[in-house]
Amino acid sequence: MIDSGINKVAELDDAMNSVKSFQLCLPENISVHHHERGGDEGKSKYKDRLDDRHLLMINQGAAVRLLMDGISYSLSPGHAIIIKRFQHYSFQSQDNTPADCLAIAFQTRNEIELNHFANALIPLGKAEDELIRDFLDSYAHVRKTNETHDRDFLILKFAQILMTLRNTHFSNHPDLTEELNDSSRNQAHQRFLNSLNQFLDENLEEGVGIDQIAHHLSLSPVHLRRKFKAITDENLGKFLKRYKLQIAMRLLTNTDMSQVEIATASGYQSLSSLNRIFKDQFGMSPNHYKKDYLARLKQERVTQK
Repeated sequence: MIDSGINKVAELDDAMNSVKSFQLCLPENISVHHHERGGDEGKSKYKDRLDDRHLLMINQGAAVRLLMDGISYSLSPGHAIIIKRFQHYSFQSQDNTPADCLAIAFQTRNEIELNHFANALIPLGKAEDELIRDFLDSYAHVRKTNETHDRDFLILKFAQILMTLRNTHFSNHPDLTEELNDSSRNQAHQRFLNSLNQFLDENLEEGVGIDQIAHHLSLSPVHLRRKFKAITDENLGKFLKRYKLQIAMRLLTNTDMSQVEIATASGYQSLSSLNRIFKDQFGMSPNHYKKDYLARLKQERVTQK
């Protein structure tokens, strides 16, 4: 399994591939966490909430049961999976055996590319193990030096891991590769999604729904739902709910706006609607969520010093 010991930071073998990797997924705001549990404690849930960052989960120990948005996965030893941001998930060890997982949290500015291979169980071979081990060495080095060029180098290394995982996934599913290589179709899909996102960004405060989006894109509501589902493999109604929640979470944790202002800017009809969705998703009020988020952020910065 992956050894997270501290070694000398190695140079990247192929800088051009690293640049391509960086352009593919554009990772940033990376942090590494190690979760190790055993015995009765290992049977308890590790997490049951939404996160504002993607999570690369790597199983270094016994098999664990991973539950994401109501779907159960068995994450075998030596396998990895990317959990999308804002996905509801939890995991627990199986058969009273210790859980030993490496979790790498990160953000990306190219979410569509990442989502092509997220939520897929990906086996880790020798090449992937070496990349991850090298990344962990660099991560430990960056925590000591905090130099800008070291952080940039770390981002390139993690981007290379993501690209390798993507290639591994599609080499195991060649039928998906043909679909992704259809550049003209991808460009049309990208234009469609860009138009939809732009319309939401500009009109979210008006409380827009599927009918208004369909009218703007000159589609019937039924055609809009089908097209969105075909491109993203996600229900449009579920996407809109997540999109509004994502905006509310970002405004809540990154601005000094009042909760009434946040509710309006996020497309909720009232403050009570905002409170209800936070209670449903997180089991807490927006104000409690903000305090909890800032406390976790402060603790994470302390542990990385």
